[in-house]
Amino acid sequence: MRRGLASLIMGVSLLVATVSWAGFVLSHTVLDPGRSERLADLLLDNPQVRSVIIDRLADAFETQVPAGVPVTRQSLELAASLALDRPEVEALVREGFVQAHQNALAGVDEPIMLDATVLGVAGRESLVELAPVLDPVLPPAPQLDVEVPATGLSWLGRIKTMVDRYTLLGG
Repeated sequence: MRRGLASLIMGVSLLVATVSWAGFVLSHTVLDPGRSERLADLLLDNPQVRSVIIDRLADAFETQVPAGVPVTRQSLELAASLALDRPEVEALVREGFVQAHQNALAGVDEPIMLDATVLGVAGRESLVELAPVLDPVLPPAPQLDVEVPATGLSWLGRIKTMVDRYTLLGG
């Protein structure tokens, strides 16, 4: 009888300790607001994420090209890639990722809009660099709307609250 009770207590203790350790690890990695910058750097270095950013930038650039001006999708994507390589655009996208992570951890479910002026100028310069014929037809500082999708991540805030509350209790 005592052996069974001791085994039960030990099993429950190990389960609680395992859950507490997992909560501790989560709260010091992905759920840590202080790691937003590191996560943003990892996202910017990821080829799939970079491809999505380039695609969204190319979509925004396409809205600025007047109808009847022949610009291929490949040229738009190349211009978007060139624009993303600019330090000011990379910093802007990085800040968008940081803000999206911070919002998600706070339980805020809103998209992040990137600064339209910085993107517009970088996009215009990249497009004109690739196709000088666009110089007279593009506005000098086009306003581009590019959104960092962050909706649907508010559940991270609920998980963070739960992990913060129960990890200490379980420990």
